[in-house]
Amino acid sequence: MAEVFAPTAIAPGKCCREHRSTQFLLKEAPMRKSILSAVAVSMLMASAGVAVAQSSTTTTTWTTDQGSAIRAYSTTQKYTSFTDPALKPMVGAALPGTVTLYPLPDSMKVPQADTYSYSIVNDRPVVVERTTRKVVHTWD
Repeated sequence: MAEVFAPTAIAPGKCCREHRSTQFLLKEAPMRKSILSAVAVSMLMASAGVAVAQSSTTTTTWTTDQGSAIRAYSTTQKYTSFTDPALKPMVGAALPGTVTLYPLPDSMKVPQADTYSYSIVNDRPVVVERTTRKVVHTWD
């Protein structure tokens, strides 16, 4: 005749290593969720800050005389115009990497001049933000 074993009452967490680790994980889960939530919120806020920084626009006023000065300066420096009839630079659009950017002439007195560069595209001067290559002003 086969022996029949009756279940024995064992205190929770005392029977084996597997059950003890399961209980530990169950107690730790709420803490992990709150930490992961905090990290997710931090990353979301950081990315929102970057997006705002990238979408900022210039408040510098560019005059017709400055456009003429850039054209004249480019001629004296022997800078050539980037020519591509399909490229129509518009404010807010980024210039392709194939377009050469130049620093503003020293005579160009504008706030935060070191943040801007310029190019001549299809014989028209174009001012861009140096880091993003986004057009901030054009002259016709």
